[in-house]
Amino acid sequence: MGARRQAGAGPHRGDDRARHGAGDQGRRPGARPRLRRGHLLRHPRRRRLRPPGHPRLPGRQRRRPGRPGHGRPAHPHRRRRSRLRSTHVTANLQILISGISLGCVLALLALGFVVVAKSTGVFNLTQGGFVVLGGYLSYTAHQTWGLPFVLAVLLSIVLVSALAVLLEATIVHRIATANLFTPILVTFGLLIIIPPVAAGIWGPDQKNLGDPWGLDVLRVGDLTITHRDLAVIISTLVLLAAFGAFFRFSRLGLAMQATALDPEAALAQGVSDRTVHRLSWGIAGALGAFGGTMLATTAGAGLGPGLEQYALLAIPVIILGGLESPLGAVLGGLFVGIVQQFAVVRVPESFGAGFYEVVPYLLMLVVMLVRPEGLFGTKKVRRI
Repeated sequence: MGARRQAGAGPHRGDDRARHGAGDQGRRPGARPRLRRGHLLRHPRRRRLRPPGHPRLPGRQRRRPGRPGHGRPAHPHRRRRSRLRSTHVTANLQILISGISLGCVLALLALGFVVVAKSTGVFNLTQGGFVVLGGYLSYTAHQTWGLPFVLAVLLSIVLVSALAVLLEATIVHRIATANLFTPILVTFGLLIIIPPVAAGIWGPDQKNLGDPWGLDVLRVGDLTITHRDLAVIISTLVLLAAFGAFFRFSRLGLAMQATALDPEAALAQGVSDRTVHRLSWGIAGALGAFGGTMLATTAGAGLGPGLEQYALLAIPVIILGGLESPLGAVLGGLFVGIVQQFAVVRVPESFGAGFYEVVPYLLMLVVMLVRPEGLFGTKKVRRI
């Protein structure tokens, strides 16, 4: 194995280490230190690479690659792929925010359906008419009468809610207990009547609501968010919190829940079913008016004919979440809004120009085949 270590050589190390000092192996005079023959024949062990900046690395290798002028420059293809990935993520976030905004409006409209259906047992298709009237009344109060936009929206909500209560008291309440299909046909007739009447009063042309947001945007890095989307999301959260507190802590809210659970027991306790029915219609009218105003904004669908179709878009939402589930209405509205916005941007043109309008109804069909009562609905058991 070579000559024995001479006097004055470095300290001995373990046998499993390579020895480089003078006297570690027999050598010719003037030769440099080298490995022992046994170490030369041994297979090298794999060791972990030290991270950049490690104190035991040489000076050049210790420089961190992220600092300008140091380290190996990034490959141009890697930079291009990273840039494309960042752009793709930003575009998806942009679509997601728009979908959440649309989903908030759909959730409020679906909540109007659910409140009436759960309290009265009537499937209220007049919600589309409330959407149209809410948008036009906000336009009249703001643009014609000169009221501030917030006051115009509040006045529109109050007027449409009062009209909804009047319709329930004069028409719907009389035929609510006739059979299952008569109230649906009556509310469908009201839906057909209200939009042409509104077009006859305000005209068929597209109107400018004059909302304070317009097309203003908020930029967060590369992400662009319209002020209207922010207003819709924040307003929806406030309304949902207010309705949750109303149904949980107020006397009327508890009465509505009792009527929905057991109408006969609630009536025996002195709860007036007529008051509960009219209150539920008033809430549906208020939600429809607010949703119609948000849809009629400049960054929304605009104020014009066809606005009632967005209320019909809430039908897949309540089928998806459950006809008598407020939580299902909210979550279903968010899901349908996000899916539809992604369908607008991501579905190829080979599927057709208006395929995104069909996507919510395809979801509705799938849910009805798999779970007819909805994802959050209660499965009814029928005794034979």
